[in-house]
Amino acid sequence: MKNTGPKAKKKLTAKGQSRKKELLEKALDLFGEKGYHATTIDDIVKAGATGKGTFYWYWQSKDEIFLELLSNKFESYISALENIQKMKIPTTDKLIMLFTEIGNMLIKYRKLCKLIYLLISANSDEFNADVLKATNDYYSRFRKILIQFIQEGQKEGSISRDVDAQHLATIFISIVDGLLLQEKVMNTNYLHPKMGETLITVLRKGIMIQPA
Repeated sequence: MKNTGPKAKKKLTAKGQSRKKELLEKALDLFGEKGYHATTIDDIVKAGATGKGTFYWYWQSKDEIFLELLSNKFESYISALENIQKMKIPTTDKLIMLFTEIGNMLIKYRKLCKLIYLLISANSDEFNADVLKATNDYYSRFRKILIQFIQEGQKEGSISRDVDAQHLATIFISIVDGLLLQEKVMNTNYLHPKMGETLITVLRKGIMIQPA
């Protein structure tokens, strides 16, 4: 990817905002189906039943629309997690809601998520510096929220103090990453509600049975 720099934001009418949203949705579908490199601007404008002039009114390049898609999805994830964090409910309930929400979002945006992992694992040098930064920033914020959740639970006595909050947060993120990687490698749908239910059961009850 070549970094062309951000395009100056323009004030859009309601119709312009709707048109931009529609093109973003078409681009998301194409990137998920065909991959980043195989998708062209011609593909995007054709899917959106518009011309290149409209595309370039909103973005300078394919890199730029991909970055906006990425930023939008990451912000939607973080916003949902922060809303759960603000709720006045026990931390264990927050964690259950958090993993349920993460599961739902990964299922909804699974194609984009798998595309990001594929691009990073293939060769990070191909990745636009801004896109890589957005991904790293998201992971940093996600991990910080998870650590805060775990530490809150430790303070209220609902999560064992013997567990290192930073280590546990890393394990949780690795589980999510591993499911996406397995889907890509094995070409199998591992992301489904039962996975979230299983993780919640493990969190609540554990898996080891103590001998009598």
